[in-house]
Amino acid sequence: MFISRFRLICLLVLCFLLGAVTGTVYEGLASGHAGKRRGRMSEMVAKLDLSEDQKARLDGILENGRKCMVDINTAYRAEFGKVRNATKAQIQEILTPEQREEFDAIIAEQVARRRHSHRRLAP
Repeated sequence: MFISRFRLICLLVLCFLLGAVTGTVYEGLASGHAGKRRGRMSEMVAKLDLSEDQKARLDGILENGRKCMVDINTAYRAEFGKVRNATKAQIQEILTPEQREEFDAIIAEQVARRRHSHRRLAP
């Protein structure tokens, strides 16, 4: 099966964009942007006029929800990694040795760029 260079690049970019989006969402969920979240929660608690018991129960519900989202994302990331690695291997199979070197360089550059942007976003 022949894949045009353009389709190959589009597939590669799509895979890494999906990875970047997943990573960004995961980081947002894991860190929770605590300050913003607390502000929104305080506003909601005030508008709903919750009792102390309701506030305590709400905190437990939200914490459990965050934990579940992180657990789901952790499992999803493992599966995503398998698909990404399989896709990369399939792409490498159709490339010449010279193209593989260039492909590996492109991948390394994208990984470095993604790591750099994650460090910039980290609190």
